[in-house]
Amino acid sequence: MALNLLSKSRLALTSQRASGLARAPLSLRMKALPLNVRFASVASPSLILSHFDPEYESVSFPFQPPHTNSGSHAAALWQIAKDQKEGEQVEEDMKFFSEIFTEDRALTDLFGSGDEKICRAVVGKFKDVAKPAASTVRFLEYLDKTKKYPLLHSISTDYEEIIKRVKNEVDAELTVAKEPSSAELEAYKKEAAEMTSGQYDLQVKVDPNILGGYILKVGGRRTDQSVVSMQNALLQALEQHYEEPEASLEAEYTRPKQLDFKLDLPPCQFTSTKE
Repeated sequence: MALNLLSKSRLALTSQRASGLARAPLSLRMKALPLNVRFASVASPSLILSHFDPEYESVSFPFQPPHTNSGSHAAALWQIAKDQKEGEQVEEDMKFFSEIFTEDRALTDLFGSGDEKICRAVVGKFKDVAKPAASTVRFLEYLDKTKKYPLLHSISTDYEEIIKRVKNEVDAELTVAKEPSSAELEAYKKEAAEMTSGQYDLQVKVDPNILGGYILKVGGRRTDQSVVSMQNALLQALEQHYEEPEASLEAEYTRPKQLDFKLDLPPCQFTSTKE
């Protein structure tokens, strides 16, 4: 659905500008951000909530909000969704925006430029097609009012990270040389469960370059049982075994000193007998 919405929301008059901005250097794309977004100090989630709705007072969160403007906005949106009991739907709305920005770099740059016409066109199409939660609609209107649309990409990404923290979820990735069978996948999931106490969604990646075995990453932990890593470890061990001893023997070997002495012995006398 994200691609369908994206194709509908892309206006023909913006296509040329989109391609040109996407090819621009990063420094120029950063300069395209509005001044009030580029140089804004980091506002706390509580301050954003008070601007969003004056009835909000100081709020404590069950997680540490990211210390960025986008992170503070994402934390504020999480609190709004929680209070309105729309957590799951708002989560889907932010996931939707995250997918859109991931799929199209040009659109991401256009949103980053703060072009109100383009931002409103895309958000308007999103409201018509996705039927978002009321909390999401109010929050998008707040971003429009405060000219913070350029933060929407980062807000959607930070919101997904906040959800993971709240649910105690960790990233888990399995890399294998070929698609695993059902039994093998269950064994991998069991090993992943032993590597974390939190929830996880195991993502499977097929990479023939590892030749065999597997690589399992869960949170900050990593298990590498791939054939290519074993080969590299074996080659390294052989190189150390055959190269380092020669160097050490050469360093330790010293030529023996030549002995300089004379033996003062009488000359040998041989006698011959004739029969």
